[in-house]
Amino acid sequence: PALAQLFRGRGYFLLDPPGPLALVDMIRRPAQLAGLELKDDLSERILKDTGTGGGALALMAFVLHEVYQCGKDSGRLTLQDYEALGGVSGAIKAQAERALQSAGQTDERSMQALFSSLVEVSDQGVATRRRADLGEIRKNPSAARVADALVDARILVTGGEPERDPTIEVAHEAVFSAWP
Repeated sequence: PALAQLFRGRGYFLLDPPGPLALVDMIRRPAQLAGLELKDDLSERILKDTGTGGGALALMAFVLHEVYQCGKDSGRLTLQDYEALGGVSGAIKAQAERALQSAGQTDERSMQALFSSLVEVSDQGVATRRRADLGEIRKNPSAARVADALVDARILVTGGEPERDPTIEVAHEAVFSAWP
């Protein structure tokens, strides 16, 4: 709180992360404004599956986009559409597989080279994401091609300053459990 007060006095306005009710509104209200009907407690199910912690908003946006692709023609977004995707895990897996197909021929060594830089496994066997130097990834043309396809698919994200310090990382830890 003291740090937030200090920033406010210098022209910054800090925002708290959205709570569960705000996240449900972030699902429902844009759908209503777009003339789409949400059915079957879909918003509550998506919120339950994505959670409310760090990265939940980006994961929620990703899965909503995928559900929208299923239901946009009917004007309804349903729990059935969501379940047909396989929920959050199925949407991630399908997106990652499409990205790999678009990357063309991919060998296991390229995948290992890429993900060994992006994943840290604890002594308990828990995988967590870590940032990697994009320049190092680009030294392996095959790994770079896969990385580019996965960035385009929003499975991986880039950051840092593009000219000086470009980085790459897994977009959300859900990738580790959703994609074998």
